[in-house]
Order: sequence, then C-alpha cells, then structure tokens
Amino acid sequence: MISMVKTSAAEFQRAHFGQIIFNGDELADYCLWQKNLNEKQAGEWEKILDSLQPGQGVKKKLEAFKQKVAEAPVATPRPPSG
Repeated sequence: MISMVKTSAAEFQRAHFGQIIFNGDELADYCLWQKNLNEKQAGEWEKILDSLQPGQGVKKKLEAFKQKVAEAPVATPRPPSG
C-alpha cells in the first residue's frame, strides 16, 4: 500500500494496472491483506507493484504473488510504521 499512498489510489492503479481494480470494499480488503504481509513479503510486493505497467501480464503477476503468500507459513505481521 505504500506505493498507493504516494499518489492517489486511483491514479496509481491507472498507471500500474491500466484501470481501477480496487475500490470500496475491494480496496479495504486489499489494504487488510497488504497490512498482514510480513516484512520480506511486503518488500517483494512493493517491488512488484512499482514495476507493473498496463498490459504486462498484470493480473497474472498479482495472482502469482497472492498464491505464493497464501502458501507461505503464517508469520507475525509487521509492526505499525511511524
């Protein structure tokens, strides 16, 4: 979510996904999912998000990472920043 906070969520999504894919409840669910990533996963996720451009297999990359996280052992969430 750090990447999405740098600019508005809608602006970020258009630039990286080519469209709005998270809004309303979906955006809230995404924020909760992202907050529960451990530090290593969060770093990997930020790199993926920052590298995405529309039309580069965005959905496939997102789903692959989500599957990787789902298969990982449960870890203690990162402490709040700030």
